[in-house]
Amino acid sequence: MPARPAAGGDIRLGAGLASLGSGAAPPQGAGSLGGSESLDCDHVKKPAGVVLMEWTELPKGEDPDYYIVTYQRADAFSQKNVRNISKVEQKLVSTTILLEENKKYDITIESLKNGRIISVKSFKTRTCSQGWVAFQSSCYRMGKESKSWKVAQQICETSSRGAHLLDIGSKEEHGFILSYLQTISQIIMLWTGLNDLKEEGQLLWTDGSPYLLKAGISTLSMIPEDETDCYALQRDPTGPDYFFTGFFCYIQLPYICEYELPLVPENFTFSVRDVKTTEAVFMWSEMDIWLKSGFALIIKYYFDQLKPYILSLPVNTTQTKIVQLSPGLRYSFLLAARNLEGAQTNLSPILKIETTVSPPTAVYIHPEDVQEESVILHWKLPQEGQESYIQVKPNADIGETKKFLISNTEEFKIDLLIPGMAYEIAVATVNNGNMSELKTIQCTLKPKPVQIVVPCVLYSNAVVLFVRMPDIGVFDGIYVTSKGGPNVTFILKSDGKITIGNLTAGTEYDFCVSTKSGLAAPLNVREGNVTDTSIQIAWDRADGDFQQYEVICTNCASAFRVQKVKQETATFSSLTPGKLYNFTIRTEKEGFRDSIFVTKEIETVPSAVKYLNYSRDSESITVTWPPAQNMFDGYVISINSKVFNEEKMLPSGVRMYKFESLLPGTDYLIGIVTTNGLKRSHPTILKISTCKFTVY
Repeated sequence: MPARPAAGGDIRLGAGLASLGSGAAPPQGAGSLGGSESLDCDHVKKPAGVVLMEWTELPKGEDPDYYIVTYQRADAFSQKNVRNISKVEQKLVSTTILLEENKKYDITIESLKNGRIISVKSFKTRTCSQGWVAFQSSCYRMGKESKSWKVAQQICETSSRGAHLLDIGSKEEHGFILSYLQTISQIIMLWTGLNDLKEEGQLLWTDGSPYLLKAGISTLSMIPEDETDCYALQRDPTGPDYFFTGFFCYIQLPYICEYELPLVPENFTFSVRDVKTTEAVFMWSEMDIWLKSGFALIIKYYFDQLKPYILSLPVNTTQTKIVQLSPGLRYSFLLAARNLEGAQTNLSPILKIETTVSPPTAVYIHPEDVQEESVILHWKLPQEGQESYIQVKPNADIGETKKFLISNTEEFKIDLLIPGMAYEIAVATVNNGNMSELKTIQCTLKPKPVQIVVPCVLYSNAVVLFVRMPDIGVFDGIYVTSKGGPNVTFILKSDGKITIGNLTAGTEYDFCVSTKSGLAAPLNVREGNVTDTSIQIAWDRADGDFQQYEVICTNCASAFRVQKVKQETATFSSLTPGKLYNFTIRTEKEGFRDSIFVTKEIETVPSAVKYLNYSRDSESITVTWPPAQNMFDGYVISINSKVFNEEKMLPSGVRMYKFESLLPGTDYLIGIVTTNGLKRSHPTILKISTCKFTVY
């Protein structure tokens, strides 16, 4: 029994006008317009009927020039109907559309002003079980076989979960029922849920709510009132309407059954948390308190005009991960509640997301392809025929970022670069205009060689060299090598002189002097020991001469962000369980330009379940647990004995599991871990035995 009145007159849909009798006013049901919600349509007996849509100005106070109404069946995406409605002087705007009975529709109303869209409201029609018709938040079915009031109520209760004899809670619903009855011929009288069985004269509906309609109650003068405890709708012999009348409860009459669809709270949300190449993670508000018994949770999703996929979920879940999606496609997702008879309520507007395109599988540069002003880049695309986007960014405020969009190749020469400059080179896959995430490598070009080297002062154990550096390019210092002598890196002074000491008197030296650009970056950065609150990051020693490493956690708390270390490991603590952290590492030396950053993403382990409660008998063990904290996507629960083991993956909203068909008097070890992607928490263990006999 819909108890909501019309929601401010925002939007109304009337019954099928094509099937009404002449002179009958079309009843109008209200559907609330709060962003994007369900639009309530009632259906007529015929396969298709005209439905009247009415709404007030959208948005309020904006005075649109005209509206565009678009509607299409949810299972026929290519069949789109569009209707333009010009501005009218009246406050109420209306149009009629043709909808098929028991079919789900997507309906959109766009408001336009000065050629610009100023408001968009989108809805989906409700769906009842097969053989039932919808109005507002209820479904109705006529039972034409004659039954007593009590038997009719029992038949309704067994026909669909939560069903009952007709209860009418508003004048809009009363108008709908009257017009619906006019489409069914030869029904003179039929049972409703109205009765005064509990107390004479106290009229109540089957759910215990009082009779509040303005429509009067008729009585048959020849029947005592205290014997007419059940009330029927009787056709008015002078017109098309029906009125309520008391009657003997044992009299057999046709009847109308009704059940209510779940009403979605205004603060209910359905959102996407993360989208990747082949998967998406969704979250929504809790609903196990208000969702009606017998309704299950489903997520329906599709792309283009292909058949939709349907994923069934437990009602107590609040998030899920959809996997095995195709990269680079635009999907539509709908969260709904559905019962076994097929009745469905949409819990949210349709979410449209686009999976990311798969990035290149490899990006690399051969050492021999690195020159002073150019580099040859190589990569591997995930599929043939895709385009590639290349971005070349200098690691200093010198030069500009170069961008290229190329096709039909996996090799590209980048030239006109700055000698000695360190570049961040990124490649992305482009497919139908959609771009993948960038896959990045670092490359430092060869610096220009020194122009002149002249010995200017000789000592018995040292020599002073004058070095003229190149006019263009980037360099940090001078690297001097000699056979049998020192290999030394110098910072060039303003006078261009360097002193090489610790030489042997009377010895001839052949010095090789070259420019040096930047420090070498750390190698093979990887994940070390990881817990729920700490991450150890490790790497191989960088080449060359440097002082220390700088390790930065870019999204840690400020007190734990930066570490300066000389060893090839660093540990960050006081982290959040199940969270993805971003790290950068580079080498440092005073007077020299730092190396390029090497980046690494590492996720902490999800937090563990704090404890397990249990109940048991001789053949089963039931365990319950409190929800895990912070970020996780599910549980893995296991049970083991000397002769038996079982493991089960559970969604994040589950808090109980029952192990059945166990052996009496047997020891079992039960463990549970939380999961977040490939990471698993520390296990929580329970050692327990089944009872040796059944307790009666």
